[in-house]
Amino acid sequence: MRDLSPSDLKTILHSKRANM
Repeated sequence: MRDLSPSDLKTILHSKRANM
């Protein structure tokens, strides 16, 4: 899972925050 782009990482972070 090293093919994650900066934008993807931001999206994941947002998703994790929304889940909290």
